[in-house]
Amino acid sequence: MKKKITALLLAMSMALALAACGGGNPGTPSSTGSNPSTPSTGSGTSSAGGDVIKAVYCASMNNESQAFAYKMFQKHEAEFGMKVDVLDDQGDAAKQAENVQQAAAQGYQWIIANPCDAAGLVTAYKAIKENNPDVLLSTYSADITEEAYRDFFVGINDTEAGITAANAFIEKFPNGCKMVEIGGQAGHNAQILRHDGFMSVMKDHPEFEILDCQNTEHWASDEAQAIAEDFVTKYGDDIEAVFCHWDNGATGIINALQAQGMNDVLIVAVDGCRAGFDQVSDGTQYATIMNNFETDSVDSMTLAVKALKGEEVPSTNFIKMDIVTLDNINDFTAPEW
Repeated sequence: MKKKITALLLAMSMALALAACGGGNPGTPSSTGSNPSTPSTGSGTSSAGGDVIKAVYCASMNNESQAFAYKMFQKHEAEFGMKVDVLDDQGDAAKQAENVQQAAAQGYQWIIANPCDAAGLVTAYKAIKENNPDVLLSTYSADITEEAYRDFFVGINDTEAGITAANAFIEKFPNGCKMVEIGGQAGHNAQILRHDGFMSVMKDHPEFEILDCQNTEHWASDEAQAIAEDFVTKYGDDIEAVFCHWDNGATGIINALQAQGMNDVLIVAVDGCRAGFDQVSDGTQYATIMNNFETDSVDSMTLAVKALKGEEVPSTNFIKMDIVTLDNINDFTAPEW
């Protein structure tokens, strides 16, 4: 699908029309990420000359990973002749839908959303495409319901994360072992896909006995710890390994295991966040499957520039995943989130 940069005169006229209407404004994008009501301070001219591409990141700045992703957009925006602002939804799906539609009305050429709710976002994106077809839309979610109304997706392949974790256990335990799985937020796309990817491998390895599997209600470390405590009560020393869907959940699991003196249980988790790096470094977690947000942001900007020039770009783009262990952890930059 070929795209073109929205005409500046159209953007100006839309902005003037909005100013004349007044009221009901959900907030002007911020260039700092700290205050969603602060106007952008971009100069309007790229370092390479010509017009700056106006982009906005619609996400939850109270989520450390999403805030870090925005920092990576800011870090590299000048290289791509962009100014990336932010609209903070604080995890509110209705606010996010309002924000993305506001951004389109204000003449943003590229809108990037990290969905609070895939169904709500697809409704908003559909409306944008019907009224502003030249606005470039991308997401951090590969949910199939968005595909008809987004121009591209860049991000982690959660199915592959589960597969990578399974292969890590197979390599470490060539004769198999007894293990448990502690999943992320029940029903969340990442939880479902990470479990499915993991089981797609393990179903062909009967030497591994999955003693139990349970998901949390939220991506909360204390909930993962409570499940681990219950599993320890049920299975005790039979537990030789744990697959956890996220590093901060592994933190709670480590607490539960250490309280019972079970310090030799091998843990693999997903994210590659600060907690994961710390736990791999101190030997309490064997590996973290790394979601590299800097790679994600750079790849997104690369595709956006091509699409805005009218070039075809792939709809779905998975970033390379890294498995970080004590043997190679020094090859990676420790994340801030």
